Amino acid sequence: MDEVGYPDIVGVTRYRCESSFLGAEDEVTSSMQIQLVYPVANPVLSTLVHFERLNGERVSIFNGPEVLDLKLPSRISFWECVSQYIEAGLDHIFEGYDHLLFVLCLVFIAQSLKTVLITITGFTLGHSLTLGLASLNYFTIRIDVVEVLIPLSIMMLAAEILKGKSSRYKETLAWRHPAAVAAGFGLLHGFGFSSALTELGLPYGQKMVALLSFNLGVELGQVIFVILVMFVVSFVGMIISSCHFPKSIFSKVIQSNIAMYPIGITGGYWLVERSLSLIY
Repeated sequence: MDEVGYPDIVGVTRYRCESSFLGAEDEVTSSMQIQLVYPVANPVLSTLVHFERLNGERVSIFNGPEVLDLKLPSRISFWECVSQYIEAGLDHIFEGYDHLLFVLCLVFIAQSLKTVLITITGFTLGHSLTLGLASLNYFTIRIDVVEVLIPLSIMMLAAEILKGKSSRYKETLAWRHPAAVAAGFGLLHGFGFSSALTELGLPYGQKMVALLSFNLGVELGQVIFVILVMFVVSFVGMIISSCHFPKSIFSKVIQSNIAMYPIGITGGYWLVERSLSLIY
């Protein structure tokens, strides 16, 4: 087995087998496994193994940093596929800080719990559509262009929230129909999610199961993030009340949307960084 691919990138390695070492039936036996060995210790790296059988079937195995011995199964069961791709979706959303910042902006602009749920649902419908279309190769777009547009969407929403301090700006579409705006931007973010799923690959014969499971993982991650945000805000408010700190000051800080300044600046940094990567 010869090593090919990316010699200068740590942690990314491809191997090509010039002839079948899996037997005449191209079946992986229980003795076929990969052992990960690090010089000192695993630097908290998850592992993705992607291999293709002679019959064209592709299999992807995703494991967390705690797994160092990887067995290559003859086939992935339904529930193994579901659990692996849900975990992959969760990992992607929690590592996708740009997506999380956009969701945070949606929470700020929605404000009430009912509106937050409706708005997040709109975002879900939008990115689920393009995630499915792109992952199944019905419609694709250059991922580097998508990566530039995502921070731009963060900046636009942050600016809209800051302008919303004045009541005359609350007649804009984002304030009147946040769910519709979230769904529109969700179409863009769905292409970003699809890039991660494309790298992971869809298992032969279980593409829809893997796609739905990955999307479910993304949704679970979003819901967990929204709950944490609302819990933190409520918890801080309770602490301030118990300490007899003027609640009106806390309310003014929240209503001032001061968090949108660092969020907008971060989005601007990503926009410049990713735009330069298109040029150079």
